[in-house]
Amino acid sequence: SNSPILTHYCISNRYKQEINKDNVLGTGGKLVEEYASLLKDMWSGEYQYIAPRTFKQKLQTFAPQFEGMQQHDSQELLAYLLDGLHEDLNRVRVKPYIELKEADGRPDDIVAEEAWENHLARNNSVIVDWYHGQLKSKLTCPDCDRVSVTFDPCMYLSLPLPMEKNRNIKVTFVPKDPLALPVEYMLTVPKIGSIIDLKKSLSELAGVPIENMVVAELWHHKMYKVYTDKNSVDSIQDNDVIRVYYVDSPQVLVEKEEEESEDENDGLRPSFRYYSKPHIQPTNPDDIIHVQVILQKKDQNRSYYSSMPSFVAFGEPFVIAVRRGITYEDLHELVASKIQRFVKDPSVLQLPALPSVTTTVNTTEETDDMDTAMDCNDDSSKDAEFTESINNQDSISNTDNQTVGEEDEEEDAEDEEEDEEMDCSKEENFCFTLQIADSRGSKSIRNINRGSTIDFRQNEIIAVLFSPELVEDYQVEEESKTEKHDTMLVDDEEEEGDGSIDISECLNLYTSEEQLGPDDLWYCNKCKDHKQATKKFDLWKLPPLLVIHLKRFSYGNRYRREKLDTVVKFPLTGLDLTEHLLCKDMESEPIYDLVAVSNHFGALGGGHYTAYAKNVNDDKWYKYDDSNVSQTTDTSKICSSAAYVLFYQRRDTDFEGKQKYEAPTATTTTEEDDEEEEEEDENERVENEEEEEDELTQPEVPPLEDVDQETAKEDEDESEDESEDETPRRDREY
Repeated sequence: SNSPILTHYCISNRYKQEINKDNVLGTGGKLVEEYASLLKDMWSGEYQYIAPRTFKQKLQTFAPQFEGMQQHDSQELLAYLLDGLHEDLNRVRVKPYIELKEADGRPDDIVAEEAWENHLARNNSVIVDWYHGQLKSKLTCPDCDRVSVTFDPCMYLSLPLPMEKNRNIKVTFVPKDPLALPVEYMLTVPKIGSIIDLKKSLSELAGVPIENMVVAELWHHKMYKVYTDKNSVDSIQDNDVIRVYYVDSPQVLVEKEEEESEDENDGLRPSFRYYSKPHIQPTNPDDIIHVQVILQKKDQNRSYYSSMPSFVAFGEPFVIAVRRGITYEDLHELVASKIQRFVKDPSVLQLPALPSVTTTVNTTEETDDMDTAMDCNDDSSKDAEFTESINNQDSISNTDNQTVGEEDEEEDAEDEEEDEEMDCSKEENFCFTLQIADSRGSKSIRNINRGSTIDFRQNEIIAVLFSPELVEDYQVEEESKTEKHDTMLVDDEEEEGDGSIDISECLNLYTSEEQLGPDDLWYCNKCKDHKQATKKFDLWKLPPLLVIHLKRFSYGNRYRREKLDTVVKFPLTGLDLTEHLLCKDMESEPIYDLVAVSNHFGALGGGHYTAYAKNVNDDKWYKYDDSNVSQTTDTSKICSSAAYVLFYQRRDTDFEGKQKYEAPTATTTTEEDDEEEEEEDENERVENEEEEEDELTQPEVPPLEDVDQETAKEDEDESEDESEDETPRRDREY
């Protein structure tokens, strides 16, 4: 409504002379009538704010996509509104059939003029006069080099924003040497790339094969997610803690045929229940797999009423490459080497020697005593409490032939009694215990004993249970010690800029040559096939009222969508588009001044709209935020990252005068007067001067009975329209 030319055209009722009620593509004049009624209310000066309920109801009648109370795109609404007004005001009653012609080597000015005349033969309205421009479209076949040139009308410019094809991701690389400090890198990867691209970027900087890398996201001392090579880097947020671990060997899964069971009822195995043994798929002990390792300590803040001990994660998790059939001793040594940097005395991490057992027992009992002695980790007083707390966790046996029953409960009770009788030396206070836990590390699945081999299954991790003494010896400050790669320093220098761009960069990108995508092929009539042609747009003719749409919503693919919050700098006055205009033979210079801005705040799926607009009456800027309107003294705020749709007006179409709607009275001019003014309307300034002269020389109004019957009938109809519209106008107030 702050485009004064169109608004004055509507509130002065000039639109009524051009309503096309026969156009099947229009609304029979209903849309323009309702829009003009809304403008009259807005510029009447009678309301502080208006809720356009009636206009919305009329709009959604013809455009069901705008039904409901959900938020809609302001640019889509504007496009439909201008197109609907054009069809309602189209001066062409019967549209002729016109066959489009290509350039075929003819000069651009001749082809452009021919295309514009063909456009006016079917579309001729004030919307075309004020809002339609012309673009030159050039398509080139990549195979036969055929060039197709056409000139197409445009109602607004949708300018793309220069978008970085790459993004920076901060990662911390944990090297092979467990005593070396982790190194922080700032990696540059494609925005639509995958984790394999991240690994390749790090491999070039660190000199490590990508097969020996494992990428994971940390959260609360655990691995929240381990990424595969096919995962998209788009799933990594800027504030995520990303670790890249070096592993000694890539994963190797040796194929092994599943042995057929001789049991006839093997295929009828019942479903897994609480006390039933789950069906374990056969695994190959030669497989090399990557296993997560987390550190846990006894939770000192557990509930007083809880009888079961609980453990919490702490420290830095890591990843190791192991064979499925690794022994407990080898696994203990491997884990100890990874955490030795965090312990003051790494010698305490060594696996203690087996204590001797003097009690005379039979062969079976001696074996049980030996297994129990292997689990001894503390002195007689503290070891019993620590071992009992570990064994009390919810776990299952690691042997396939063990069942849950009374015999196992009795054996567990005997093992606990034997544990209490064990006398471990004081040197073993700092040992840790290994357990197999679930993928979240919150529940122990099974215990593992010394002298046994470990067959890791799917989604299993290693939990390292620290004794209280080892927790005290743990150096927390070592976790934050890292080295910075040179890429981190370069990134700090790049971030010094404000990241803003100029609107000329958007125009250059809009007119640059690009290749069509695989889903947007062009048919080449010379090759007789669809091709990925190269496309180029050029600005040929610009309208008096220019609408610029900044394409802030990016659609990388069907799953990846984002909003670009880049600040686009645009001038409030003096936008000169001469260098971007291909046609130099223009009657008016393409210099524009800003009249309004539509702002969008929020994300892709929703948000909030505000606007800045320049009032033609007092030449001041105002901010419109729902029912709140305030004057904007600091015009630098108009150019922001929320600017979405820009409304410019060419300087030679300046509207001078006051814009205010007054209800028609008996002194209003007749249709004949309006027609005479329209014939003399060469530009708005001359028209305003003639109206002022007419008002000064206007004779006295004759009596109502002497007025022409047709004029009286029109006045009566207008007064009836006002009385009928009186209630809806009051409804528009909040």
